[in-house]
Amino acid sequence: MFVLESVAASFMGAQLSSPFAKSWPRAQEVLRPSAAIDGRRRQTLGPRCGVPRASCGRSARRSALRARRRTCGESRVRTPRRRRSAGPAPRDASGRRSPPSCPGGRSAPSAERRVLAEGGASSAGSAAGRVRPMPGVVYLKPSRVRLEARRHPWVRKSDVARVEGRPQDGDAVEVQARDGRFLAHGLYNGGSFFRVRLVSFREDEPIAEGLLRARLRGAVALRHDVLRLPERGDGYRLVNSEGDGLPGLVVDRYGEVLVVACSSLGLQRRLEPLLDELEELLAPAAIVEVDPPGDLCTKEGLAAARGVVRGTLPAAEGEVLVDGLRYGVAYAKGQKTGLFFDQRENVARVAELARGRRVLDACCYAGGFGLACARAGAKRVLLFDASEEATARARANAERNGLAGAVEVRRASLFPFLRELAARGERFDLVVLDPPKFVPARKALERGRRGYVDANRLALELLAPGGLLFTCSCSHHMSPGRFADAVREAAARADLSVRVLEERGAGPDHPLDLHCPEGRYLKGLLLQRS
Repeated sequence: MFVLESVAASFMGAQLSSPFAKSWPRAQEVLRPSAAIDGRRRQTLGPRCGVPRASCGRSARRSALRARRRTCGESRVRTPRRRRSAGPAPRDASGRRSPPSCPGGRSAPSAERRVLAEGGASSAGSAAGRVRPMPGVVYLKPSRVRLEARRHPWVRKSDVARVEGRPQDGDAVEVQARDGRFLAHGLYNGGSFFRVRLVSFREDEPIAEGLLRARLRGAVALRHDVLRLPERGDGYRLVNSEGDGLPGLVVDRYGEVLVVACSSLGLQRRLEPLLDELEELLAPAAIVEVDPPGDLCTKEGLAAARGVVRGTLPAAEGEVLVDGLRYGVAYAKGQKTGLFFDQRENVARVAELARGRRVLDACCYAGGFGLACARAGAKRVLLFDASEEATARARANAERNGLAGAVEVRRASLFPFLRELAARGERFDLVVLDPPKFVPARKALERGRRGYVDANRLALELLAPGGLLFTCSCSHHMSPGRFADAVREAAARADLSVRVLEERGAGPDHPLDLHCPEGRYLKGLLLQRS
């Protein structure tokens, strides 16, 4: 009442004279006569925490608030109010009532809930003497709780309404809607753009070693029992991050060596049990940990990769068999983790179309597309890459497969060499364009888009009539729609009629979480020049 009367007086030109007037220096500027509160609403505004504003000063009110927080175990951030349970609290065996709930209807956290949050037993008795409070709760904004966004595995900084408690980076947290509804269990990282990576969407399935091990076993079973990839060779992806329910974790198999990369701080700190599980399931000669690509170590606050973490490497380099072709692998080196397993199905598809054709493999890296086309009976195969290491690897792989006389490998930069080929009047029946990432960050989107337009225009101009172009983008920030628009603009600038034969992506050993379209980083279009 005192506040409302003071504000009303200010509208009449009077001075704001409450004991806390200094906290309202702009009251006369902010509040307007149209915001006057009628008597009915005035009656509903009761005192806060049982301390009437008119009866005490600011320090007394703050003391009351602090006492309330200590009683309830709350952080400084206010939590959403829940309805009080009807009726008095039940009595225990001694006749005493249970501890009262916090103001606002929120019960003090039970031992059982704290243990579950830590992944322990659900018995409150077993937690005696060792229970720690749950690290924290992350509340999401209403826009992030919409049905279509609810199961997206990434919680961005802009999605967070507030954080309750003091979770440390890497802690398991509970994610809730603003009204307190459970949404998910996740791994928190306050220094990352992705504040929480969601792992489980069941309230009774907290993040624990058993859950992570089960996810890993499921990932291996998909490759071995469903896809039967060992029948096609000993090189493939074993774990694909969100697609296998282990956000940030990638595991590739190169023969008897496993290569692990982790871009999630929370999962990196829980990596040892997963390494144990890999040893039990596959008995590899060695497991090698490598850094994730780019500057993710800095952005995510990750520890540096440790190299060989289990077993002993049989050699610094080895061989891997993929669909009948052998590739050399330098463990813990090379782009990604040594070989582009995501292009496996695309390599096989392009090879089916290569017989009797003149083939250009641009940005060839280890030579996957070009070598497969040569083995399939291509008339001529020209491979080139700007990297000296890549071209050396492609030549070695050609020798390894007895195809050195069937391919030509050149070291050259993408745009100058495509222009040089056009100036010489060269024409090809099949062009593969698999360039490096043109859009490393969202701020580079427009520049990268222009790069895709120019590269695809030059590639289309090298096609003979009826020729085929398989063009790719591995840029996360380049959506399938944007990529298709860039290729369409390239065809328009080349003044050519082009039709789409197939839209392609990564192979099934790179499963995609349906709720995370950003995981579709590899886009491919198979086109024909009319």
